[in-house]
Amino acid sequence: MFRNLSFLAVFIPACLAASDTNCPVAIVGGGAGGLHTAFRLGATMHGDVCLFEKESQLGGRVKDVARTTGGPVYGTGALRVMETQDIVFALAKELRITLQEAPYLDDRISARGVFAYDSDTINNLAYPQVPDSDTETALYDKLRFGPERDNVDQYADYRSYVRKVAGEEQYHFLTDVFRFRGDFTYPLSAKAYLQFLDEDWDVCCVGSYPVGGMSAFIRAMEAKALAAGVRIYYSSPISKIVKRGSHYVLTTPDGEVRADRLVIAVDSEGMKHISGEIAHQIKSQPQFKDIVGIKVATVTQWYPDAWWLKAVPNKDIRRAWTTESCVNALEIPINPYAADQKVMRSVYVDDLQCVNFWEQTYQRGGTAAVEAEIKHGFEYLFPGAAIPDPLKTYVQIWPAGWHFLRAGSPYNNLDIASWAIQPIAGEAVSLVGESYNTQRSGWTDGAYKSSINTLNTMFGMNLPGQTADLSGPMIPVSKAVKRERSVKVQGPRR
Repeated sequence: MFRNLSFLAVFIPACLAASDTNCPVAIVGGGAGGLHTAFRLGATMHGDVCLFEKESQLGGRVKDVARTTGGPVYGTGALRVMETQDIVFALAKELRITLQEAPYLDDRISARGVFAYDSDTINNLAYPQVPDSDTETALYDKLRFGPERDNVDQYADYRSYVRKVAGEEQYHFLTDVFRFRGDFTYPLSAKAYLQFLDEDWDVCCVGSYPVGGMSAFIRAMEAKALAAGVRIYYSSPISKIVKRGSHYVLTTPDGEVRADRLVIAVDSEGMKHISGEIAHQIKSQPQFKDIVGIKVATVTQWYPDAWWLKAVPNKDIRRAWTTESCVNALEIPINPYAADQKVMRSVYVDDLQCVNFWEQTYQRGGTAAVEAEIKHGFEYLFPGAAIPDPLKTYVQIWPAGWHFLRAGSPYNNLDIASWAIQPIAGEAVSLVGESYNTQRSGWTDGAYKSSINTLNTMFGMNLPGQTADLSGPMIPVSKAVKRERSVKVQGPRR
């Protein structure tokens, strides 16, 4: 019994006949990348497209939660659209999603017992061995444009490269004033990370926030896919993928599904839970093995009042980060939709020790223990502030919030994106998702671009945003599309 979900998000189980388990195109995973693929294909292929999602709702790392049932939501994963992310802006316009532009206001940084409101000041106060000329921007320019980049392959990892090019104390300065410390502490490929940095540096500086949260994208694509006839199966994890004759056979808790073509929109962490020869062939390849998932923790809290507005005199602090506790970084929304909720992302951390700390604290003591630790961290960041107890606390541990390439990898980010389009030579199988587009390591932009790579190459579409090399051998698109569209369309059972 496969479980379909109606437009009203009410489960209506329906037993499907054997013929209904044929899916010309099967998509495994209903995160941003998988759903985008289904949404695009559904416009012309309708019920020939099946999407299987292991959770009871779609979205993956686009996961918004509400303080009360039916109330406004706030993100535990994807949160905003940044400048230059043209693909996401265009998708918002297409889906008629309202974006609220909200420039960042005041920051507060704490490092080595010192407080400041910008990185240059913290540099002067807490890192006396770093020359005044070595500002954060100047150091990144040295990493990106300095002559030593020509020798980047000689360095064991990105950490070694930064220490050599910028300096040891400068390495600590950059690590401490950057909110995402995993970039400096995980063993990552220096070459691939600098490629990512070249693009990411310009994704600045004003964020745009969807009314209804980032899940507004998910709800809109889901509705359009269902209206087009795409068959979406919720709470249907795929545990095994094999090849039988010309078909791919997917094992679900309710039976087997046969597919002519396959799009796997499951990240490298999720692939660990899928067996079978097709999954094994993908996981055994060096490109797959070189993908590193960065573990991330976020804690979202709703408060009875906006206490932060009075926390620091003459400042409207909306972002703060610290080396003094595992709170690490906090973010308070400025856009009206979220600000009206009196909600904040109280913890945002990818330092592995701190992520494990929050996970273990939550497992041992529940939300009460997490709230106590957060309050201790806030009392240090905002001495003297009246911090009330939160109305609700939501802890989210992401086994892989984003992805990079491991140290020593012979591949660059473009290599991975191109490989993912057809990771098994001669097979009608593609990998989609940010996990397989390490050039755009974030929450949604990379996932959409990965989807576009596959849609354009394997399904003959002409969508803007191609980010992969198409020169490699691929299955003839015209033949594949003709075969899929010749199959009788069957609408979903609700």
